[in-house]
Amino acid sequence: MKAPKLIISILGLLLFLPLQAQKINLNWQPRKDLNINLPASIKIYDAYGTLPDNKPVRAMYATVDLSDENLKLRSIGSNTIRETTKETYNRGNGILAINGGYFASNSSVSAIIQDGEVIAPGPSNEISRGAFGMKNGVPEIAWVNSRENDIPKKLTSPDIHSASENWDVSQAVGGGPILLKNGKINVTDKEEGFKGSHLARHPRSAIGYKDKNTLIIMVVDGRQEASAGVSLGELAQLMLDVGAKDAVNLDGGGSSAMVAANEVVNIPADITGGNRNSLRKNAGALVIAETQVPQRPKPIIFDTENRNYFETGIWNSSNQVNYYGESASRVATSNKINKAFYTFEGIERNNYQLASWFTVNTQNNSERINYILHSEGKSDTLVINQKSLDNLGKWNVLGNFEISPRDTLEIIGATKGKFIADAIRLVAKKGSPVLPKRGDLRIAVISDLNSGLGAANYEWQVDSIINRIPKIWQPDLVICGGDMVAGMGVSETAQLQNMWNGFKKHIIEPLHKEKIPFAFTLGNHDGPRSYPVEHKFAKNFWKENINKTGLHFIDDSNFPNYYSFIAKNNFFVSWEASSSKITEENLEWLEKQFQTPEAKKATHRFVIGHMPLYSVAQERDSKGNVLENAKELQHLLEKYKVKTYISGHQHAYYPGKRGKLEFLNTGAAGSGPRSWLTQSQKPVSTINNGYF
Repeated sequence: MKAPKLIISILGLLLFLPLQAQKINLNWQPRKDLNINLPASIKIYDAYGTLPDNKPVRAMYATVDLSDENLKLRSIGSNTIRETTKETYNRGNGILAINGGYFASNSSVSAIIQDGEVIAPGPSNEISRGAFGMKNGVPEIAWVNSRENDIPKKLTSPDIHSASENWDVSQAVGGGPILLKNGKINVTDKEEGFKGSHLARHPRSAIGYKDKNTLIIMVVDGRQEASAGVSLGELAQLMLDVGAKDAVNLDGGGSSAMVAANEVVNIPADITGGNRNSLRKNAGALVIAETQVPQRPKPIIFDTENRNYFETGIWNSSNQVNYYGESASRVATSNKINKAFYTFEGIERNNYQLASWFTVNTQNNSERINYILHSEGKSDTLVINQKSLDNLGKWNVLGNFEISPRDTLEIIGATKGKFIADAIRLVAKKGSPVLPKRGDLRIAVISDLNSGLGAANYEWQVDSIINRIPKIWQPDLVICGGDMVAGMGVSETAQLQNMWNGFKKHIIEPLHKEKIPFAFTLGNHDGPRSYPVEHKFAKNFWKENINKTGLHFIDDSNFPNYYSFIAKNNFFVSWEASSSKITEENLEWLEKQFQTPEAKKATHRFVIGHMPLYSVAQERDSKGNVLENAKELQHLLEKYKVKTYISGHQHAYYPGKRGKLEFLNTGAAGSGPRSWLTQSQKPVSTINNGYF
């Protein structure tokens, strides 16, 4: 009789294990389209995936760093006034908002405490309800009841008879039930009087916190094709998965809405099927605003009714909801004739995040839509899936590009089906300079990258500059004015190897990967003639890595000490100016270079050397810090119609002109930037751009 029981037990275990292994499958990704317009203390993420029974689910959450003293959280609401979360967001000058608690036609069922004033006391009968509040700038979640004098009291448990105290908070919003307590799932739905359909899957809103400085705010879409919604238990699990310690459910269903950076983040379900253009009017919302509003680039939006938009072929207005702006999206069949275009007339040339908005149709839309950015001399083709619900109701970021008023964006279907044109958006990258018109040759100039003697690593700003060069400036050539490593007194071979390996890792390889040619001149810390061990090591390093430069050499017989090359019909000479004297041998070679056909036919001629002809920086105006015989050298360069002499060493950016010769004294990218002569202005690390 015992054997059958054992078999039944094993079968029961096997049946139970797959159920336990099932989970909500979501891959959270940062919302780049929103985060670019938010302070660093607020980050938004979204995900599209499946529930344990493979039903679809779409969710969004925000993290808020409350230690940012510029942020201000308020619970804004009313017993009688009804407005959408977006309207409350606007009224509160928000940058982030989520809907509040439950309400009836002429009252708020849930607690609302605004700036210390009790607007609505919340439940006063024989039940308590979960609520979120801020006390002395610290978030807390509690069970609340107000049956005594309509003053909300905080209870130690959902039991109405448990110990209580006045809930002395400055801002609060009620909801319920509580989802998490002390890092564990603790859904007190029955204790708080929730039952029936409320326990099923619906759109949901929740708020919680990871610690005293980190809020987590979440919405989950529901009642639509993209998302079935979640149960209270599933919502609790999602909040736990993203790091919440305590959390409470807010009003859900058609009320669930999040707004950030002036955009509705989710697809509210006030209308069956979901429609971001139709939000329910609620009793209140939690709104986060900024005390001091910094200047941010204003998004540039081109919709289909804008004069920057035009079509070719046969197009119609779509009947799909969730379009952007006031006009319906436009739809056409994918073929060679039907195309949509956006021009960028009227914008400033700059580096922008480029994004597209379109309505998603899983039945008819194409899986492959080509967005072709036509810019000066090149085209970039970007592919978007307009069938995927993961792309629903948001700005789909195509990438970061330098865009000018003469560029255009072409949209064309690449596979069978329909394709949509709705709106595009440009947001100038934070801290991005307005770029002048691109010439035939764009040069980025860096110099003096090194830090302390013998260092193999580089300061953060050097890595930042190298990272930004291909993303922002996109030059045709990078020139370094010397002092690539931190030598000049290093004799140990192992240390020299580490220094140059560090240079290769931090500078050469990233630029080589982006296929950006790299030219340089040796500096006094790179192995000058007076330090033979370092001089020899530098020469061997560059002989081994000459192919990494990507240069089109005219004469590399003396590389890396001095050499010549061309770039887009411009002629360059790098001479050895690692010390204050240019050798006669080097000068004779230079004159021969300017006699070559390449030099004579060149549009412009440039010379690169570490030491400058004239000083521009404090503590560098002395013998040994400038080239000897400066006037004679200048006359020589003028004789051969050199346009610009590019130098380093001074650690101070200063473009100038003397006689017929232009000078570009580069600043220090690494440590030790210096102030100009006779000036007290604070020095900065720099990168320089040239357009020719």
